[in-house]
Amino acid sequence: MASISYPIKRTLERFPGGMMVIPLLAGALVNTIDQLHLAPVQWVLRRLGAPAVTLPDGTQVYEMLQIGGFSQALVKGGGALTLIGLFLFCVGAQMNFRVGGRALRKGLVLTGAKFGAAVGMGYLLGRLTGNIYHGFLGLSVMAIIAAMENGNGGMYAALTGQYGNRSDVGALSVVSLNDGPFFTLVALGLLGQTIPFMAFVAVLLPMGIGFAAGNLDPEMRDFLAPGEKLLIPFFAFALGTTMNLGVFGERDVLAGGLFLALATVAITGGAMAFLLWLTGERSQTAGIAEASTAGNATMTPLAVATVAGVSADAAASALAVAREAPGAAPELLARLEANALETAEVAAQYEGLVTTASAQISISVLTTALVCPFLVIAWDRWQRTRGIDGTHELPPDTGPTTVDGRVVRIVAGMVFAASLIYVLVTPWIAVLLAADFLVRGFGRARYSPFALVARAALRLAQGPPRPVPGPPKRFAAQLGFGLSLILCGQLMGGTPPVYAAFGLLLAVLSGLEAFGNICVGCLLHRRLWPPAAPSS
Repeated sequence: MASISYPIKRTLERFPGGMMVIPLLAGALVNTIDQLHLAPVQWVLRRLGAPAVTLPDGTQVYEMLQIGGFSQALVKGGGALTLIGLFLFCVGAQMNFRVGGRALRKGLVLTGAKFGAAVGMGYLLGRLTGNIYHGFLGLSVMAIIAAMENGNGGMYAALTGQYGNRSDVGALSVVSLNDGPFFTLVALGLLGQTIPFMAFVAVLLPMGIGFAAGNLDPEMRDFLAPGEKLLIPFFAFALGTTMNLGVFGERDVLAGGLFLALATVAITGGAMAFLLWLTGERSQTAGIAEASTAGNATMTPLAVATVAGVSADAAASALAVAREAPGAAPELLARLEANALETAEVAAQYEGLVTTASAQISISVLTTALVCPFLVIAWDRWQRTRGIDGTHELPPDTGPTTVDGRVVRIVAGMVFAASLIYVLVTPWIAVLLAADFLVRGFGRARYSPFALVARAALRLAQGPPRPVPGPPKRFAAQLGFGLSLILCGQLMGGTPPVYAAFGLLLAVLSGLEAFGNICVGCLLHRRLWPPAAPSS
């Protein structure tokens, strides 16, 4: 008798993101049928002896997803969270930081650019719409960040393996840090959401233990490797059982999901390609290959809602303990009560977002999986017309070995003036400082607004250039970029005196360079990388 077989796995993999999208839609379909409470389904479940489910109005019904036992535990209730926790454990075990210096740098650039673009987009739309939960096209800030900051690692590995070089592929070890909800929680914290420290610990713990196990024992890493892909269809189905299939037909869900896909490809892809170019990489294929949304990003709304619920429970418990304590100060009780109400409202908002946000992210996953490979092919062809073969490790363009010391000191004077404007007038000038330090710190000083003004002034003076070593000056500009990023933090809220202190620090450092020809960053550079002694 001939055996019956069907290529289920190959069929699912024919669809972009099929291992995640198809099970999620299947779970949503089953849940949709369940919620209709169709008479034939009710009759079959009742005859099979399924337990009755009591609705809020007291009506007893039967549902396929609530038949008890292992089946219900796997797909309903806490099943999705359990599977997601196990998934994060397996992902952590695959992280390995034993990569080359160039791959490490690329990974940090890609991760930082993708995260920064996601946070910037979320912050911008949140500010423009005035609603972080239901903004433009029904998108929440959480959905925007979750979709844009988490890239499809499997697709990245496949695309860079064919169109990239060795360091592009090696950067995946660092890029994989954006798997899971941790970066989204960090971003929400940066944007003003109150997230307890223990919530971060709860999210990081499975990944941390997995990371330790995988790096202490390579055999354990190999043992857990299948779980990174094996669990995706299971938690996708469990997540789908929390949705109604009709939600995918809603205008805001469809339009919001397509907008997320467009923003992910255009904004994060553009930001990563730009920063790779800025840091001297001649090929930016890796940045385009990472411009996608990972299938596991669909779990982030549920994870964030769970964290918000834990925060609300903790606030309520603290209020209850304070009320029972003898002699509790009324001011303390008032603060705790306000905090409990606020966290409960935030938790309710995030819980209400899970279905819509997950559906929007799913559409972004599917769309970016279709678009991203074509963009990488087109980008590779465009690079080849410029004589750049992305599959080869090309030497980086690190900038000139010497710079004009006169330009450096004039620029330092302009930074000094801008720092005082930051402290005394407006914090928005920090954006100009950050942009100027960025291009000067990574060998693209010809695009620096301050350097352009300085060179124009020196052309009028017509004096001879005074060459000084370029690498120490670039290192000093990189330190200035870090300081200016801190200054930009005031634009998102914070304590003005703290930022004013950093502004004054930048003014002092730039003033020493401008008026005393003392470059603190250069001195630090010489201590960290002392010049080689001349050979005899």
